[in-house]
Amino acid sequence: MQLLRLWYHESCRIFRDRLVCAEDVDWFNRLLKDCIQDFDCNFEEAVPCQPVLYGDFMIPWADHKVYTLIEDKEQVSGANHGCIIRTGYSMGGGVSFFPMRAAHWRMRTKWTNF
Repeated sequence: MQLLRLWYHESCRIFRDRLVCAEDVDWFNRLLKDCIQDFDCNFEEAVPCQPVLYGDFMIPWADHKVYTLIEDKEQVSGANHGCIIRTGYSMGGGVSFFPMRAAHWRMRTKWTNF
C-alpha cells in the first residue's frame, strides 16, 4: 500500500501538476484511481487524504534526510493555507509552503515560464 501511495504522489507531482484544464485533471484522477484498483486495492485506503505529500524537510536538523509521507498536514501548512512554515532546510535558510497559492501559481505560470 505504501508503494502505491508513493506512486500516486509522484504521478501527481510529475504529470498531473502539468495539466492545464480541469477536464484533463479529472481524467488523470480517474486514470490513477483505475490503476490503483487494477492492483485489487481500495483507492480510499491507498489514498486516504488529499493532497498526498512526501518530503525530506520535516526534520530539518536530521543528518540523514528521509523522503517520507507527511501525515500531519497542519505541520506543513498551518491551520490555514496562508500560513508560512520556515524550517532550517539547507536551501537559502528556509522553505516556504503555500499549498493553495503554489498550486494556483503553477497553473497561471505554466505556459509563460520558458
